[in-house]
Amino acid sequence: MALLRRPVRVATVSHRPSSGVDSPAGMDRLIKGAQLHIERAARTGAGLVAFTEIYPQLALADPFHHPEPAEGGTLERVRELARQHRMIIVWPRLEYDSVRKIRNTSILVGRDGEVIGRYDKMFPTIPRSW
Repeated sequence: MALLRRPVRVATVSHRPSSGVDSPAGMDRLIKGAQLHIERAARTGAGLVAFTEIYPQLALADPFHHPEPAEGGTLERVRELARQHRMIIVWPRLEYDSVRKIRNTSILVGRDGEVIGRYDKMFPTIPRSW
């Protein structure tokens, strides 16, 4: 499947969310905030929106204590938003794989809500303080 057959407007989200994935209520607030960014991008005519690295964990004091499962967590709701808005979404987050190794992964979700691909950052930068 060809991902992009025509030029596309790209929107980027450079924003630190106020809630993270450390609780169900935090995850709900995080997704509602992400939805607002996606809707804003759609209004500008963007066909692709890319979120800030480790977006779901960015609000947390220690993001590395809250990785998400590779096939769960916020991903299902982001896939739903991609389908709803017919938008390609780059959803970067910390996730753990089948052997529970934490990965800094960017997930590419297509307009149909299907995961098109994943990129695992090989050498994550670990800041001195979050």
